[in-house]
Amino acid sequence: YFKNNRVKTQFISFPRYYTSFHGKHVGRFLVGEFGGNGEVSPYLSSLAFALDRLTARDEIMDWLKEGNVVIADRYVSASMAHQASKLPKSKRKAFIDWLYSMEYKEHKLPKEDIVIYLYVPVEVSQKLISKKEGRKYSEGKDKAEADIEHQRKSIEMYSQLAEKFKHWEMVSCVDEHGELLSKRAVHTKILEVLKKRKVV
Repeated sequence: YFKNNRVKTQFISFPRYYTSFHGKHVGRFLVGEFGGNGEVSPYLSSLAFALDRLTARDEIMDWLKEGNVVIADRYVSASMAHQASKLPKSKRKAFIDWLYSMEYKEHKLPKEDIVIYLYVPVEVSQKLISKKEGRKYSEGKDKAEADIEHQRKSIEMYSQLAEKFKHWEMVSCVDEHGELLSKRAVHTKILEVLKKRKVV
């Protein structure tokens, strides 16, 4: 859509499992090399994800200076949801504050203008995950994907964050019967959000 409308755009996907030193460590973490999904402190596991983003910061900044709209498939928001969901509810705010300080203040990552949270119920997401092609870092589901309770808590955390932060928008990717919408239908809903927010 952006290309067709001559909007300068760059795209990046995190974690960068194959092209980043720290991204490779994220892959090792996700297959359980350093402990199970619920065994490693969220503070510790967040570091590999954060360092992966940090090493992409200058490139992202250059893209922004060149006038690009930068689309990130996952960003700081992913760590906020997935890692905070592992903690007791009473400790989540402190963790999110810590993560925010590390990523945006210490590492000076550019703050996103909008977060689009694509909501999919856990039952549907599990079906989608099972259809993923093989990945070099993991055969089949990684530890986080295979942990159904973690997936449920992360979805709940994403929904809470979408209510908390004004620059977040939740886009439901299922219909009223819980059936997955077509890519075209989801695309249309995302465009509506971007137009409402005056991003396009």
